[in-house]
Amino acid sequence: TRRFGNLTESADMLVRNCSQLLQFVSLLPDITGSNKAKTYLVLIQDNWQLRPGGGFIKAYGLLKFENGHLKNIDFDDIYSLSDSEKNKLSYKIDTSLKEKIEPPLEYSARLGMKQLFLRDSNTSVDFATNSLLARDLFTKESSQSPDGVIALDLTFLESLLLVTGPLQVEGTQISAENLNDIYLTLPANDDLLPKLADKFAGQLTGT
Repeated sequence: TRRFGNLTESADMLVRNCSQLLQFVSLLPDITGSNKAKTYLVLIQDNWQLRPGGGFIKAYGLLKFENGHLKNIDFDDIYSLSDSEKNKLSYKIDTSLKEKIEPPLEYSARLGMKQLFLRDSNTSVDFATNSLLARDLFTKESSQSPDGVIALDLTFLESLLLVTGPLQVEGTQISAENLNDIYLTLPANDDLLPKLADKFAGQLTGT
């Protein structure tokens, strides 16, 4: 009886997972811009600096699809102030926001924050709430409105490195085993995360 119960539970789980997979597959043409180009804002969070929505947003990127194909992925540091040498992302994130946006009381009281920027937009434990706020702030700062928001963190990057193997970032070999150790010993303003994300993007696009 116990074994039969386990089989029944497994079958139910399989049906639910298949149903969710079919729903996802049906959405793929829309997600990948088959009928209309799509752009997604990708946020990379430092989960060593905890925030309600995961971690401090250290880098951001734009993921672009067109005609069902991945067209471009670029990343930059959240504090980026000017055009990159590679002429990739040039939004003056967190410096071009003119509107006064009050941070949550917890942020202003504990962190002395007087203005809410994209880097601290994950103020809720609910990702849907955070993504709407992040998209709104990004649009105000860049005049570009993304179609959706994706959030990654160091733990996710660590998992990716287990798949890809070590990657070279400006002469340093980054692996799943040493990612956190290297990251935690770098200066606060180091831009390792966007550079590492660019390496992953290069592997994905073959560039």
